[in-house]
Amino acid sequence: MTSRRLLIPFGLALTAAGLFVPAGWLVSGAGLIKALLVLEGLVLVAVGGTGVRFTPLPRRGVRAKQPAERLSRRRASWLLAGVTLVALALRLIHLGDDLWVDEVYTVRQYASGSVRHILSTYHDPNNHLLNSLLVHAAVKTFGYREWAIRLPALVFGVATIPAFYGAARLVFDRLRSVLAAALLAVSFQHVFFSQNARGYAGYLLFGVLCTTFLARALRADRLRWWIGYVATALLCLASVPTGAFIIVGHLLVVSIALISARRRGDPLLPLACRLTAVYAALGVLAVQLYAPVLAHAGSIVEDAWKHPQAGFKPLTSGFAHQFGQSLTSGAGPLLLVVAIPVAIVGLLGALSVLRRDWALALGLSLGPLLHVAVVIARGLAFSPRFLLFLAFPAILALVETLRLLGAWLGRITARTAWPAAVQIVGALFAGVVLAAPLIRYYGLEKQPYRAALARAQALRPGGVVFAVDTMKQGALYYGIEHPRGTPFVLGKTLFIVRSVPALERALAAANGRPAVALTTLERVLRIGRPQVYGRIRNGWSPTETLAGSIGDGSIKLWLPRGS
Repeated sequence: MTSRRLLIPFGLALTAAGLFVPAGWLVSGAGLIKALLVLEGLVLVAVGGTGVRFTPLPRRGVRAKQPAERLSRRRASWLLAGVTLVALALRLIHLGDDLWVDEVYTVRQYASGSVRHILSTYHDPNNHLLNSLLVHAAVKTFGYREWAIRLPALVFGVATIPAFYGAARLVFDRLRSVLAAALLAVSFQHVFFSQNARGYAGYLLFGVLCTTFLARALRADRLRWWIGYVATALLCLASVPTGAFIIVGHLLVVSIALISARRRGDPLLPLACRLTAVYAALGVLAVQLYAPVLAHAGSIVEDAWKHPQAGFKPLTSGFAHQFGQSLTSGAGPLLLVVAIPVAIVGLLGALSVLRRDWALALGLSLGPLLHVAVVIARGLAFSPRFLLFLAFPAILALVETLRLLGAWLGRITARTAWPAAVQIVGALFAGVVLAAPLIRYYGLEKQPYRAALARAQALRPGGVVFAVDTMKQGALYYGIEHPRGTPFVLGKTLFIVRSVPALERALAAANGRPAVALTTLERVLRIGRPQVYGRIRNGWSPTETLAGSIGDGSIKLWLPRGS
């Protein structure tokens, strides 16, 4: 039996599963899942039982001329391995620090449940399916250790370094591709998300992979590139639902490819059929992935981002401050001042990258720009992480700018060593700027829950702790559930306070014992729970603040006035 014929029994098995597996065995959305299984099974049977073959289309367009290589493949491989090891080392530092609120919420609400629960539950946008499933597997294997909870993000983050090298090779020689990978390896933003137990590290990895596969497939129509594209695009969608913007950006890219083919006089039907088949397969698999939650996931996401505490309106002072902090981790405005002129000059490099491989450049850029456009059009709150994917084209543009600058200096000085020297020195300087925020970042917990709970106990021995609203998740996790947390008893020594009546009840239950209130994410608390926040500010005095590295993640300890 040939490998093609093996598709027939597999397809029959899928069809039988769709027809005869009881709906009760599946998660919610069983009807849609069963219908898609039947459709997929019939397609596989048809492919396996007919003479259909993948026939590559003629090459479309001319591949950009690659510059002469300065590095052999062997040396480039060793350098890339060294860069990847540096990336791993940077991402292992403080990997076991306290989880922050979104990580805690992911673990408590999703990853600690069953696989069925993860696939069929979507109360809010925090359920990043692939990450929740992998964290579930990690804690089942290694226990509820912070490093284990962050292990999937770590692996995806480190794997992104060679993946980005592969993308850079479409436009650069080996040396500049290694420099691009090195800049990503030391970038504070990428280190942060590689230590963040959510889906963004997977989103970055699979987003850059599927964009690279698409650019390669549009250059040379090969089955392996299209299969790789569908698989990695699906994983990008599974990592974060907003990965859909990356795919929509790709649809614009392939639309441009069709227009270009028409202008060249190439036949459109073969390419159009190829693209229709690819995106139909991706669409069916994506709908199947989210079938259990498809009916309400969209409205939940939009409702979540309608609330002002979820983020900031674009082009406001609050957004500008948060965006600057996300770039520099509070390391000072100097980094932002340096970044602005570099970004302006980098437009030249961006245009050059666009000319070298427009499909790659647009595929890496259009998705996040579309996300911003939708947020503005819908009047939703905005988070700087929506622009995270733009790190890839920004680094490519920076490296290309250094190449152009080196070539220009080489011409006007007639020194052949200038181009390489400018690129290496410029990349070193850029690497220092990108890595500088790590100094502060490594010195702080993201949110110091355990330290705050322990300090509260030390301030008021034998007293009670009031965890005010936004402290709820961390206080329950590290004060009640975590085996290595600070032990409390809910309703006796630890009270969750989310309203003024709840605060009154907690004070009555304390029965005169000394109390400490804990607050964090004060902007969210002020907007979301103004009455209880006002009551704390008016009746309590802040005594200590334990700094956190995430925005507004510091934890403040309050004592009743006059105590």
